[in-house]
Amino acid sequence: MTTQDQHKENDGRSSSELKHGSGTQFPGEARRRFTKAGLATTGVLMTMASRPVLGCTTQSPSGFQSGNQSHRGVPQTSYACSPCYWAGTTSWPGGLKHDNPDKKNNGTKFQDVFTDCSKSSKYYGVTCSDLVAGLSFDSSNYYVGMYLMAAYLNSLSHWTPFLTTQKIRDMFTQWQSKGKFSPSPGVYWNAAQIVTYLKATWT
Repeated sequence: MTTQDQHKENDGRSSSELKHGSGTQFPGEARRRFTKAGLATTGVLMTMASRPVLGCTTQSPSGFQSGNQSHRGVPQTSYACSPCYWAGTTSWPGGLKHDNPDKKNNGTKFQDVFTDCSKSSKYYGVTCSDLVAGLSFDSSNYYVGMYLMAAYLNSLSHWTPFLTTQKIRDMFTQWQSKGKFSPSPGVYWNAAQIVTYLKATWT
């Protein structure tokens, strides 16, 4: 088995993708071939339970809300996965546990990750794997819990170097207590806007 095959067996990523942490960029030719294949213009990448072939370049919450797309040096590239990906894999980073299919409700709980989650919250007692799979009560909040949990897993995997796990926890803490999150002084995001930002890290 080649090294590349071993990488793909690990979690479906190619060896090129595994190099993103070192700043390796995809060659222009690969990007052109990808575009010619037509995949870049379809909605397939939005719903696949696998990582995109090409990462998307994005920013921290404060940079995103300002609309400033300029960067100094090499842009930070995101290889974040959607909640669908995390719901479909049991290989989770940071010691977090996906539910064992043979045992109900035995995975890592949301409040074990987002430690400011109050006992009165609907998210309290819910497993992280149930949450990324999509829960009906979360729909009234634009599935903010689902997207925050997926973002946390992406950050633990070092796939979003511009978005730390602490920042993601801060998003939940502020939103839970105030109904909004402030990415920068004087700017506030509701649940829908938080979700819009988090989706932009992987779409």
